[in-house]
Amino acid sequence: MKYNLGYLFDLLVVITNKDLKVRYKSSMLGYLWSVANPLLFAMIYYFIFKLVMRVQIPNYTVFLITGLFPWQWFASSATNYFHSSLTLKLSRRQFFPGP
Repeated sequence: MKYNLGYLFDLLVVITNKDLKVRYKSSMLGYLWSVANPLLFAMIYYFIFKLVMRVQIPNYTVFLITGLFPWQWFASSATNYFHSSLTLKLSRRQFFPGP
């Protein structure tokens, strides 16, 4: 079954909006929290490493944001995956190698 690109884009937008509404329904800041959280982390890291420890990296703000945003996205994605797999009891069907 083939879908056109516009349909798939609309589907992605609807699913993303639904996920954001459900995730930030109880938050006071709502959607703003999804952007404010990484920015607050970036401000803290900037203060500590650039102002206190005096790290000499050119364009440190850009360096920090380009590393911090993808890392936080990956970390939250991995955390949400494991929580959802435990909730759906999929972890019993998956093999996780032990030590």
